[in-house]
Amino acid sequence: MDKAQSMRLESCSPPSWWEFAVDHAVHVYNRTPLKHHQWQTPYEVLNKEAPDIKHLRVFGCGAYVYLPKETRPNKLSPKAELMTYIGVADGSHGFKFMRTNNSVVTQPTALLDEAMFPKCSNTKRRASTRLQSAPKPENSDDDWITDDDEPDSRPPPNSQKG
Repeated sequence: MDKAQSMRLESCSPPSWWEFAVDHAVHVYNRTPLKHHQWQTPYEVLNKEAPDIKHLRVFGCGAYVYLPKETRPNKLSPKAELMTYIGVADGSHGFKFMRTNNSVVTQPTALLDEAMFPKCSNTKRRASTRLQSAPKPENSDDDWITDDDEPDSRPPPNSQKG
């Protein structure tokens, strides 16, 4: 229950989504190696094969879900809608998403942003790796520019002193 509560709180999901958080926590737990099973997962003990975990995603993250042509009002309507990922669909190869109107949608594919939580008031983003600037090429034409982007005392290449 602690896992479900942590998932729900981290994603800023309302208390009414408790059942989805519990379902997702159980799904993840059943695919987690346990010491008392000799580091096998409960899924592995039951099914005699290792589980596929490529489908696991962060509970409550943002997802751009494709809207089939027949569900769109007209051809100029958006082809995707921002929803919230709430788990794996029961008995099918798909995911469950919550719309902004609190209706549940099941779709097999979506573009998920596991760093964004749409239910958070300020669209909370998880910390990500800081991008570092690329190293300067060793023999570039602009090597006369210093790190401060200020020209040094040397004239630019291809200029003539006169």
